[in-house]
Amino acid sequence: QTNSTYFTKLQPISVYPNPSKGSFNISSTLIDGDIQIFNMNGKLVLQEKTQGKVNINNLQNGLYTFVLKTNSGLYSGKLSVVN
Repeated sequence: QTNSTYFTKLQPISVYPNPSKGSFNISSTLIDGDIQIFNMNGKLVLQEKTQGKVNINNLQNGLYTFVLKTNSGLYSGKLSVVN
């Protein structure tokens, strides 16, 4: 039995504005997917389906990491929230 890991190169994406206040946008040809946002302690604080705009009104000020899952693979990044 063998285990294989397949990596897919994603299209470039942009996350803006960053720092964000209230919401942020994801610009790419592959934006439909699930997004997970984690605080700096690794706790999942937001998870939703997205088509390009993510509402972050309920998040406190600070730094977060996010993972965007699409049919083509994963993209992760950092986001600063300033409400």
